[in-house]
Amino acid sequence: MSWTELVAGYFEHLRARGRTRRTREQAGTILRRFEAFCEGRGPGAVQLEDLTAWRSALRQSCSEWTANAYLMRVRGLFRWAWRRGHLLLDPGLELELNHLPRRL
Repeated sequence: MSWTELVAGYFEHLRARGRTRRTREQAGTILRRFEAFCEGRGPGAVQLEDLTAWRSALRQSCSEWTANAYLMRVRGLFRWAWRRGHLLLDPGLELELNHLPRRL
């Protein structure tokens, strides 16, 4: 399955769950950035090491909060795709996010 097909299905899932257009647009931006980071490899070729490498790259360009938000969105895509049978493995299953202190 291609990134385009996978993301389109995920957007339909988000729409069906009542997520706003703005939320879907933000998700699209994040997922396009991750796809570009993967350099042409399909979603089925992504592994945990790719996600940890992207986390390292994100930490150099944005805050920990933003990096976690981006990783949660990508992890959500892979979880959805795996549960629907679009992917054989969920590369984000073992990805641990940093536990950041709560903001007031």
